[in-house]
Amino acid sequence: MRKSVLSYTLQAILALGAVSSTQVFANSTQNPTAITVSQQQKDFELINIAINKSPTDKAIYQGIKLANGMEVLLISDDKANKSLMSIGLPIGSMEDPVLQQGLAHYLEHMILMGSKSFPETNSLDGFLTKNGGYNNAYTAPDRTVYYLEVNNNAFDEAVARLSDAFAQPLLAESNAKKEVNAVNAEMVRAKSNDGFLMHDVNLATANPNHPITKFAVGNNITLSDKEDSKLQEELVKFYQKYYSSNLMKAVLYSNQPIEKLVILAEKTLGKVENKKLSEPKVTVPFFRTEDKGVFISYKPVKPNKMLAISFDLPEDKSAFKEKSGNYLSYVFSNNSDGTLSDYLVKQGLSDSGIQATASDDVSRNRGDFTFYIQLTEKGLAEKDKIISMVFQQIEKIKQSGIQESYFNELKESLNQEFQHLQVEKSGDYVAQLVSQMLNYPLEHIIDQPYLIETMDKKAIQAKLAEMHIDNARIMLIDDKAPTDKKTKYFEAPYAVAKFSVEQKQQWLNFADNPEIKLPALNPYFATDFSLNKVDNSRTKPQLIDKQAGTEIYAMPSHYFPNEPKVALLLGLKISPEVVDLKQEVSAVLLGYMADLARTKLAFQASVAGMSLSPVLGENGLAIRVEGYTQNMAKFLQDSISNFKQFELSEHFLSQAKQRYLEALDRLDKDNAARQANMALGNFANYPYAENSKKREMIAQVTLSDIALIREKLLTQATSLRLLSVGNLSDEQVKNIALETEKLLKNNNKTLDFGRYLDINQSQRKINYIKHIPHQDNAFAIAFFPTNYPELEGISRASLLKSIISRWYFDDLRTDKQLGYVVYATTTAVGKTSGLQFLVQSPTASAQTIMQHNERFFTETFTKLKEMPQAEFEKYRNSLIELLQHKPESLGQEFGEYLTDFARGNNKFDRKTQIIEQIKQLTQQDIISFYQKAVIEQSGLVFASQAIGVNDKINQPANLKGFEKIDSIEKLQQEFEIKAY
Repeated sequence: MRKSVLSYTLQAILALGAVSSTQVFANSTQNPTAITVSQQQKDFELINIAINKSPTDKAIYQGIKLANGMEVLLISDDKANKSLMSIGLPIGSMEDPVLQQGLAHYLEHMILMGSKSFPETNSLDGFLTKNGGYNNAYTAPDRTVYYLEVNNNAFDEAVARLSDAFAQPLLAESNAKKEVNAVNAEMVRAKSNDGFLMHDVNLATANPNHPITKFAVGNNITLSDKEDSKLQEELVKFYQKYYSSNLMKAVLYSNQPIEKLVILAEKTLGKVENKKLSEPKVTVPFFRTEDKGVFISYKPVKPNKMLAISFDLPEDKSAFKEKSGNYLSYVFSNNSDGTLSDYLVKQGLSDSGIQATASDDVSRNRGDFTFYIQLTEKGLAEKDKIISMVFQQIEKIKQSGIQESYFNELKESLNQEFQHLQVEKSGDYVAQLVSQMLNYPLEHIIDQPYLIETMDKKAIQAKLAEMHIDNARIMLIDDKAPTDKKTKYFEAPYAVAKFSVEQKQQWLNFADNPEIKLPALNPYFATDFSLNKVDNSRTKPQLIDKQAGTEIYAMPSHYFPNEPKVALLLGLKISPEVVDLKQEVSAVLLGYMADLARTKLAFQASVAGMSLSPVLGENGLAIRVEGYTQNMAKFLQDSISNFKQFELSEHFLSQAKQRYLEALDRLDKDNAARQANMALGNFANYPYAENSKKREMIAQVTLSDIALIREKLLTQATSLRLLSVGNLSDEQVKNIALETEKLLKNNNKTLDFGRYLDINQSQRKINYIKHIPHQDNAFAIAFFPTNYPELEGISRASLLKSIISRWYFDDLRTDKQLGYVVYATTTAVGKTSGLQFLVQSPTASAQTIMQHNERFFTETFTKLKEMPQAEFEKYRNSLIELLQHKPESLGQEFGEYLTDFARGNNKFDRKTQIIEQIKQLTQQDIISFYQKAVIEQSGLVFASQAIGVNDKINQPANLKGFEKIDSIEKLQQEFEIKAY
């Protein structure tokens, strides 16, 4: 469930770092306490409660409380791919001094810039990089969370380093200017992010006395010396005032036994000072009476049309076992026949119906409930009718919608997910656990999102009672919205006005509205979780059927053999391939229309633990399906039947055209880094057509063109290929293929694995420049050396990236402060791999960035040649260890085979070959690759410049010897196209 854009979320606000909003928990059974460590010194005490975890989770969990009052969750998992740590505290931007807004976020940066025992700036980053890890952090209004991951054998030192940053941070003033610049760069980048801007508008129209309305990000104005407030003094004061061990929660996850983790926690986290502080409380209302009953218009950066209708509710984290908010979200979001969500889609008012979201805490003292409705042009014109129908639906649920049957469906959905939970362990995972520890009792930090015990009708009724017009805040997001105000720092354009008497009367008059039904019950819930009989001896997909135009591969899950789940990819290809823009655009539009036609199926299946992702093109279609095995075949066949039979209507086509045009428009408004990256991505994606041509073709496509492309996909496939990983027998997999061929004809003629752009022998130097409507710039440059076979190129580029990516970040971001987004990574076009470098900057021109690049490239060549052999081997071994990680979900396991499957490699050994290649690499191998690619530029070089509107820094880089190109489409046509 998505949190309200009219409230804060860890991701959209002030995840001033990188935190996933996906709920990533492990869960159930009692966990054994395996502590035999002597407690004679009384340095910790056991927390004698069982952590409720899923039956799929075999790790051992133990909570302890250190002598300094810090609560630490220890997780011992002998199958851990990496070790993880997170530490957080309930202190965030709400605690910022008024004269230094953004200070909590700034301190988050400065904490990691050196400590007493590890004084070198960024030494933690450097250590983690050499040991296969990374760290990150985020600041939210009510918390700050730090996290890291690292190779298992380096965990003790990583914990010591991060713990020392909390116990003895240097907070050196010498780093102040650089980190203020980094914070300011984040702020400038956020100006192109509508999530940040909508949140800013929400705060600008809230109670100004509530501490959440402070400018949480900060910039180089708010974070500066003032007459009565010196930044460095305030920074130290803030740390001393709020960073206390008794407020902190921590998680240590490793393959080490619990006993060792206890000792590690004592020695490291135990050093943090206990200042015996209390968690901050807020009693000021988030929204006053005058802040409710208001209509807010916001003009987005990217084209978008949406209604968000939000209601202020009491905070109710303690009632998490009743899930009254989740119940209402489930009922209101349901789009079975006749519901409001269904009506909005079928009448062409919305692409996706209603997404209703409950938040139990948005401001320390209030929660909310929000209806999100993505609008079409027609929906925008009829927005008042839609608002009226939302209130009509609310009244319908008040009268007859509190039913045990819906509660049981929700309970079953959450319970099934919990019982078969698969958790991908990462830094985000432990960061989320720490966040849960700050909110909920320790025993429920894992099962809280899934735990649902009894239906509390009174609590549901109480929430419904608050959903009245005088408690509503309605935001209209529209790129043509009239606005007369701007927020102070983000300059987000908006307007706000109290509901008029006429508006209220119109919205509460349901006389002319159609009848709205309550949801139907879901037919896709699994009831049988028994396992099918499969051949568990297979360790890779095996060919179980092959004909001229048919290949079917299957294997049971090697890592999750006891789960009644499957992941399946079904592809139908039409050969020979054609390059036809009308067919391409028609296929995209047909895909949009098919999405609209299957909204009910998609919702019901997702609740029942299944998902389906179709991709349509002019030369075939692919369908990926995942979930429980019992109803998988039925769900797939129902979905294909729906695609085959849904009515092709003009109003669906009109919606699809609007959606496609807006998607293209959003690409042109994307942030600078993405736009710079987009050029290379478009070049690599054959065939590519310029967006201007796509726009022209969208206007030309008719309903008959849509009918033609659907008929082509239904009847002209020349091959069918299927890959299944999971708990289906060979016969079940073959039967899925047979049933599919009854609906989608396979002419069974020839196998075709697609085509790619061959740049392996090219020596061209490309310079692509695009002007963008933002205040910052981005410069990306990629190097593709010639004559390396595919896997040799991948292995060398991957190892080089793991070595120099941190060097690049430390140099151009930390030291030179060119921007917030700075990275070096691997990239590929067809079978040719290379290195890419990117900087997004609010302060430097592309010319300046390239000058720093040239210096860095030369210095790095020297560093690579002078690197000690032991250091090189450490990087190489860390990369090998990373590639050998075991999958932590069926989706990850399935994903390991997809490239081999797509390329027709029936040995499924691509990853194994890459690992073997890396094992054999010498230091001279990567020096030679770097020299050829970057220093000598022997191969294709592709530079992409996204140039913003700030005339102080909008000078493109002058790249000598490079050819300027205007059309990626034309450029593609100048290269050879080969078959995989």
